[in-house]
Amino acid sequence: MAYKKSQAQQIFIYLLTLLIIGLMMFFGLKWVWQIVNIEDEINVAQFRVDLENSFDKIRPNYGSWKYEVFDIPKGINKVCFVEHSKYNDMKDDAGLCDPDNITAYDPVMCYAWENGDENVLFDSTVVDSLQIKNLKVEDGYLCLDVDSRKIRFKMRGLGDSVMVSD
Repeated sequence: MAYKKSQAQQIFIYLLTLLIIGLMMFFGLKWVWQIVNIEDEINVAQFRVDLENSFDKIRPNYGSWKYEVFDIPKGINKVCFVEHSKYNDMKDDAGLCDPDNITAYDPVMCYAWENGDENVLFDSTVVDSLQIKNLKVEDGYLCLDVDSRKIRFKMRGLGDSVMVSD
């Protein structure tokens, strides 16, 4: 009789141990996932701040230029800089909006250029498009493919604005 009682206690201890381990794994994974999501949000915020600060820093320095390299958050494969004032002049010739231009055509980016106020566009739902004040783009638009989570482009200060080129 004592043998059966100790077996029942042992089974109860095993079940309780499995329950505790299972709960620890569930909540541990949940917390790790939250930390990963917070890290992604921090990367997005850091990217936005770095981009805006670089533009603000070079804008007043007329004639100065530099190549900038930016770390791009996960989930972004393409970044486009557009100049809205040039859209009407270029809409028929702009590769971004020309369905016949297979390499450059991007209907989502074209729609954003046509209809939005933002001038830095992303092919992602992770990061909202940005409005950089006094942005000029040498050819009306510049799209950069993200390579190893980085983009590189030339910024030139114009005193009251910044010119972006490849």
